[in-house]
Amino acid sequence: MKYFNVGNFKPVPVNDFNYSAEIKNGYKEGEAACQFAAVSLITDSGPIIIPLSIKGCVSELTLFSVDWIISGKIANLSGFGIDLSNWVKISCKSTAKTIRYYVDDKQVFEFQLPAANVKIVGVWFSFQGTGAVRNIELKGHDKTVFKAF
Repeated sequence: MKYFNVGNFKPVPVNDFNYSAEIKNGYKEGEAACQFAAVSLITDSGPIIIPLSIKGCVSELTLFSVDWIISGKIANLSGFGIDLSNWVKISCKSTAKTIRYYVDDKQVFEFQLPAANVKIVGVWFSFQGTGAVRNIELKGHDKTVFKAF
């Protein structure tokens, strides 16, 4: 299941944003045992994709941050391993020269900001099986530009 929202808000610079959403994925039967999910920001360059799964499947995850790609096979992405049967807060924000990623308000990873002037133009949620989303908020320059559910 996938949910998209693109172009319904003014583009937000990646060098000054704050984004959060809560997700849940209660389906974990058969091939969906890992509860794979992704919370993503669509930019006018490369995507920002926050991958999630149960703890035992984090080596299968790949984290994207505009111009960076990190595989769970070579990096420790254990912070993205969670129980998605309950609501989980996922967030990321840029501060100084970094983008920081959080799961339930705990920082789990960070990247350097891209050198180019990149803007967020949409949001995207992906679930293996079914999923739910609530409390979506995107801020740019400390002003809310998109809020839903």
